[in-house]
Amino acid sequence: MRASIRRTTLDALHADADAALAQLTIDEAATYTWTLTIWRPGQPTAERTETVPGSDMPRLVRAQLLTSMHEIEQDETTGTITTRWTCKSKRNEYRTLQAVFAVAGTR
Repeated sequence: MRASIRRTTLDALHADADAALAQLTIDEAATYTWTLTIWRPGQPTAERTETVPGSDMPRLVRAQLLTSMHEIEQDETTGTITTRWTCKSKRNEYRTLQAVFAVAGTR
């Protein structure tokens, strides 16, 4: 599954985020590792990893799609979910972001 989130209107933004979430397969009984990577020109790559309960995943992914990411995909084999912001601009300091959510285990 792969989707792009339109930022043309607020209605389009919410509609695309909701449609993308409806296509995801999230195991709410699992624990996920969330690795956020930020690339900025001329600066070292910043990376942060956290653990997220599966029950929080839909809210977290939706919040990212509504605020800071414009692409989402899920690997059909591993179930890994990746969100991205790849639109470089002066406004966002030419940075790109990627968040990867992978199943770490089941509770």
